[in-house]
Amino acid sequence: MTVKYSWIENDYNDYDRNNVPESTTEELSDGLIYQLILGLGDGLFLELKIECDCNNDLNVIEKLFKNVGNAVLVSPEKEVTENIWLYENGFSVYKQGSEGYLMVRMSDKKLNPTAGV
Repeated sequence: MTVKYSWIENDYNDYDRNNVPESTTEELSDGLIYQLILGLGDGLFLELKIECDCNNDLNVIEKLFKNVGNAVLVSPEKEVTENIWLYENGFSVYKQGSEGYLMVRMSDKKLNPTAGV
């Protein structure tokens, strides 16, 4: 099971819309899950975008967003998405705290762990 992800941390002050962080694609390992747990629990992410290539991984990520990140699913309306730098159509959007946005979707293709690195 492979995921493609990118994030912007809360302390990222010099963000430029023309310089979107590169995505990383890798197996959803225990180490990556641990990083996500720490980041979600500490409110580290201003934005986090994850694309999954299997339903099991999608379910794991959504549970992490809700249970560890205490995030709430919101409607991806224009007023919300136009202010999210990493947003792409088709992503479910979760709001974490007052500023954080977490996004997840199922990929329409099999992800290659070496792509986007």
